[in-house]
Amino acid sequence: MPQLDGKDTATSTLKKDQPSLCKLAEGACMSLKESNAALVGALETIAVLQKTLENERQAHKATRAQLIEQMEMRIALQLDMVELQMQTLRRLGQKVPTAGETKGNDVLDGKD
Repeated sequence: MPQLDGKDTATSTLKKDQPSLCKLAEGACMSLKESNAALVGALETIAVLQKTLENERQAHKATRAQLIEQMEMRIALQLDMVELQMQTLRRLGQKVPTAGETKGNDVLDGKD
């Protein structure tokens, strides 16, 4: 702002403060760069964790599918064994139980 004596004190004050303002701006820029670098590192870590989580999910799905497949195979084997037992009973002339028959059936209550 111009003074009555013709000297501009605002400009001279700004020129005096300019080196410290530049240092302050440089410090702020460095701080922002450091913050950005930290954020980039955090984002990279998050990306790795997301990939790891997805891999774990896929592995869990695969393991679950394998367990289901094994259970299905066991059930199929048990059904085959029951069918063989029923065929054996028929060949021996014994009564073969049907679905829902439990009372009075010689085969199921162990009476011969």
